[in-house]
Amino acid sequence: MLRWNLALVLAGSVLVGVSRSFGLLLAGSVLQGAFAGFFPLLVGILRNRGSAGQNRRGISVMVAALVAGLALGTVASGLIAQFVARPTAALWVPACAVALALAATWPLLPESGERPGGRTDWLGALLLCTGLVAVMLALGQGGSPGWAWTSSRTLGSLLGGLAVTAVWVRVELRTAEPVMDVRLFRRRNVVVVSAVTLTFSSCMLGLLVANPVFLGTSPAEAGYGAGAVSWTRPSAASPKARTRAVAPSAGHTRLHSTGAASSKGT
Repeated sequence: MLRWNLALVLAGSVLVGVSRSFGLLLAGSVLQGAFAGFFPLLVGILRNRGSAGQNRRGISVMVAALVAGLALGTVASGLIAQFVARPTAALWVPACAVALALAATWPLLPESGERPGGRTDWLGALLLCTGLVAVMLALGQGGSPGWAWTSSRTLGSLLGGLAVTAVWVRVELRTAEPVMDVRLFRRRNVVVVSAVTLTFSSCMLGLLVANPVFLGTSPAEAGYGAGAVSWTRPSAASPKARTRAVAPSAGHTRLHSTGAASSKGT
């Protein structure tokens, strides 16, 4: 499954690299969205092949590697955009990285003999995607020409998406093998962790858009910004990325040390 996921992202990255029209670029970006499956698939592989202690350590290292790869890819794209004759060559950075990852899975990650079984909740997946797309469309387009916040188009998309999401919740509660077990949100710790993850991810991913815009804007023309060239923008953001890469490993070490101290105390 992980290889198929990587293959989809690779196909999307190639389409983005060769795109000369918005339609082809959009199609490639949709396929690239399969990268969202990397983390749960990798966590599942770790859970099936290691002990509880190994899983915690492996997940912390994996998160650090993911964030470090984000920083490395951002800097590499900036360097290519600045110093290569065709700045669009930077669009090939994801394709090269995913191709290397796909090639590495064959010798380093053999097939698992364990098959958990189950079936795919197609109705739940369809309802969830429809609801989220409608809500994100309203939030993303709201305030732009033709999408005033009080217009029927924006309100209809937003309220329609929320209604479909509510239907999805009812369907999942009645499904034996749901795409997401919404009953987990009855647990306080799940709600707290999910809320923290949502806010942190929104901040981190939002900065990936806001930082390059601010750093690359000329203050002489717009009255704000740093006027940085292509390769210095990701370099300026890399210290934060390095901190995010080290934090998961440091957190695991801290938890491990605390646990060991507690064990000695008892």
